[in-house]
Amino acid sequence: MANERMEGLTLEMKLDSVGVSEGLKGLKRELGVVNSEMKANLSAFDKSDRSMQKYQTRLDGLNTKLTVQKKMYNQAKQELEDLNTSYKNAGTEIKKVETQLSKLTDEHKKNDQALKKSNDEIKKSNDGLKKARMQQKVVNDEKTKAKQKLDQLRQAEMQLRNSGKATTDQIKKASNATKQQRQVHQNLVEQYKKERATVKQLSDTHKRLKGENDKVKQSYKQSSAELKNTQNQHKKLNKEIQDYTKNQAEATKKINNEKASLNNLEKAIEKTSNEMKLFNKEQALANSHFTKTADKFDKLSDSYSRFGMGLQSVGRNMSMYVTTPIVGALGYASKLGVEFDDSMRKVQATSGASGKQLDQLKAKAREMGATTKFSATDSAEALNYMALAGWKTNDMVKGLPGIMNLAAASGEDLAQVSDIVTDGLTAFGLKAKDSGRFADVLAAASANANTNVLGMGEAFKYAAPVAGALGYTIEDTSIAIGLMSNAGMEDMLEHTAMCA
Repeated sequence: MANERMEGLTLEMKLDSVGVSEGLKGLKRELGVVNSEMKANLSAFDKSDRSMQKYQTRLDGLNTKLTVQKKMYNQAKQELEDLNTSYKNAGTEIKKVETQLSKLTDEHKKNDQALKKSNDEIKKSNDGLKKARMQQKVVNDEKTKAKQKLDQLRQAEMQLRNSGKATTDQIKKASNATKQQRQVHQNLVEQYKKERATVKQLSDTHKRLKGENDKVKQSYKQSSAELKNTQNQHKKLNKEIQDYTKNQAEATKKINNEKASLNNLEKAIEKTSNEMKLFNKEQALANSHFTKTADKFDKLSDSYSRFGMGLQSVGRNMSMYVTTPIVGALGYASKLGVEFDDSMRKVQATSGASGKQLDQLKAKAREMGATTKFSATDSAEALNYMALAGWKTNDMVKGLPGIMNLAAASGEDLAQVSDIVTDGLTAFGLKAKDSGRFADVLAAASANANTNVLGMGEAFKYAAPVAGALGYTIEDTSIAIGLMSNAGMEDMLEHTAMCA
């Protein structure tokens, strides 16, 4: 039932994809996902359930949460380190900014004065140019009128001369009047030329002043922007320095909160692990030979008691035989614990595993002892063969179920089967993850040929190194061994391998 509920329920958190750059907010969101997945996984079990699968599911979820929580704790510490570094840099930077701010203030003040002066000159130039243009217009109007009057006098003089009735004195007066008007017009023409030259000179000056004014405006604008940016920078640095004490207290509080959460998770993991170990021991005791014998005696005693009051003595006598095996079972369980510890010490010495890795191997051995026909000590012996073959902790944990399934199916000794599988995988250049495939091949070959797993293992000692070197697969080699076994040619196998 528990295995069915566990099917498809896995906790797959790709924590490496969690960028620390996201900060605590991103990690908190990630922790929320872990919590929801853990809740979903545990919802597959009834609240009253007690099983290795449930304990393992909870432990997996807690360990995943612990990984995220460690990142959150480290992120909180990093933020405090960044805050301290930033505060230190701000203290050095603000001095430079203050020096730059003073320099830019003086420069901006000069640009402001230069701009005011340039604007005044532009205004005066513009006023002078406007006045000159008005004077030029006045002179031009007077010149035009003088020309018109000169034309009229010339016309009158010409008519007077052509009339034949005018006296010499009249003609002389008319001629003098024309000459005077011509002089007036000529004077106005000269004055107009001067006014036009003045306007051009003032226009050129105004144009030059305007170009200079544009440059002064640009310089003023630039210094104003630089001054504003530096003022904002100074304000920001000053605020950072002023708020440091408050921000430091908040960052320290975050670290303490994340540390507390980390400690609580570690306690929860330790508690769950202890409960899982205790449950495993209870399962080992419940599955032991003496406990099962005691259960049978209990049931037998109950059956006899139904025959009536006259046979109650039989039940009492039977209870004596029940009590003795239970006491013996406790002593046997204690002996099993010692044997298991001795076996795991061998695994530790061979594999070099310690700490969490050793705990992981112990947990796996106990789990297999509680869920298969083999004991935890048997599982530890199998692990030792894997360690002798150079397998790492993760490989051993992954490969153990396949080896135990093969041993259970074949009825062979678990330690021998482990030795066969590890040596065979090495010969064929396969990995621990291929142990299930290897076990299936051996099981199929022993079931369909005139041999067994031990016989296949003995044959592999000679055939596997050569076949593996030549590029043959375990399937190819198993078929060949099976055919030779069916033909009664087992003794030829060693010779064939040596000749190859």
